[in-house]
Amino acid sequence: MSHEDQDPLARLPHRHPFLLLDRVLLVEPRRWAVGVRNVTRNDPLVDETGVLAPVVLAEIMAQLAGLAGAPAGAAAPAVLARLNRFRCRGPIVAGDRLLVAARVARCFGANVVARAAIRVSGRPRAAAELVLHFQAER
Repeated sequence: MSHEDQDPLARLPHRHPFLLLDRVLLVEPRRWAVGVRNVTRNDPLVDETGVLAPVVLAEIMAQLAGLAGAPAGAAAPAVLARLNRFRCRGPIVAGDRLLVAARVARCFGANVVARAAIRVSGRPRAAAELVLHFQAER
């Protein structure tokens, strides 16, 4: 069993400090994924008031959607091609635990359309539709 089989995050091309998910709880390839991000005060992406910028939420959802949209056992070298209907509902602050979910809506060619959402304490905080383009492995 490879490291990538044990840790889905190893399938992403991102590494610290650009890997924005802390843990992947569940993945069903080409269908859906669920992950977690813990926001801490010493996080370099949190500003001096303790708030995480909304643009970071879009990238968190894109990284998880990349795992959800990748074929089983494949690396997930996807690029975010488009972000539709991105909505934030209130600030994300230090101490929040983000539960992130992404579901594949459709696949066409090397592209995947996914819908993703972020919840904090069961309450919706962000959502978007993402179009990802999966690059051929080299």
